[in-house]
Amino acid sequence: MEKQFMPLLEEIRSLVKANLEGQKAFEERFDRRLTDLETKVAENTKILFSTVKEISKVKDELIEIKNRLAALEARTGRLEAKVEQLDIRTGRLETKVGQLDIRTGQLETKVEQLGEKITLGIRKNEIWFDLIAREYGKLRLELDVLKEEITLSGVNTG
Repeated sequence: MEKQFMPLLEEIRSLVKANLEGQKAFEERFDRRLTDLETKVAENTKILFSTVKEISKVKDELIEIKNRLAALEARTGRLEAKVEQLDIRTGRLETKVGQLDIRTGQLETKVEQLGEKITLGIRKNEIWFDLIAREYGKLRLELDVLKEEITLSGVNTG
């Protein structure tokens, strides 16, 4: 009777061994995949923080440009007030004021162009931030699914 059960026991033993080897291979693949996902999350986090820093720099530059514009507008106002007060030099000063107005217009145009570039840069950064946030969310969800698979795998083998 023992001889009848020996092949059956051997077969069960080989099935258990194959199952353990398969589980070990799965765990190794899972560990590699988990490490890869954690690396991607870390990389995306670095990109996210870099993007936030860049946005902060752009905002600081925009504030600086606005301050420069305010200084230019104040200067133009003072020059115009002096022109009105100096009747004797009206002819020469009107020419200079005209030149200053042209220069101010050029500077305002340049400031507007810079403002548009900054606005475009901010929008691009926001788009990248949104993309990174979505990717981070996907990776986070995938990580949670993998953790659930590990939990279920532990329950199934337990």
